[in-house]
Amino acid sequence: NSGMKTLVESCFHLDTKLIKGDLRHIREQKTGIGSAINISYGNIKSVADYHIEYGAENNCMVINYGEEEQRIKLAEGELTFGPQSYFVCDCGYRSRKLYLPPNSTKFKCRKCHNLKYELTTFNHNTIQGKLLYRTNRMIKLTNARVEMNRIFYKGVYTKRFLRHLSLFSRA
Repeated sequence: NSGMKTLVESCFHLDTKLIKGDLRHIREQKTGIGSAINISYGNIKSVADYHIEYGAENNCMVINYGEEEQRIKLAEGELTFGPQSYFVCDCGYRSRKLYLPPNSTKFKCRKCHNLKYELTTFNHNTIQGKLLYRTNRMIKLTNARVEMNRIFYKGVYTKRFLRHLSLFSRA
């Protein structure tokens, strides 16, 4: 079954959003930060232990999941609204997400694991493809809405919710 590509949607992933607070503390040069991190895909959830090591040259996240610990370099880039943190994959690629496919032991970028998105696996120009794409898009947008904490702020829709409504109407 080597012709089948592994999908991003069927892999555990690390996201810099999950450790945003700890990364902010690193910028303030506080050490010894870390605890447990929730990782999931679909309805499958798991927990990994991690800590962040602060170094003069570079910082790294040490994650324990499975049988061995993995050291992941961290990098920062300046954006107009402030610093943005990234993971640095073994191949040198900076990414906000690293993936752990089934039967793999290390978190790596999408390119290293040769992962594809589900929406790129079918022809969008066929009738069935168009239906599958729209259905998939609606499901993802509905799930995103469920995860939204707040849709009103001071009696007005939030920008995030207005963007969600716009995406939903286009889908």
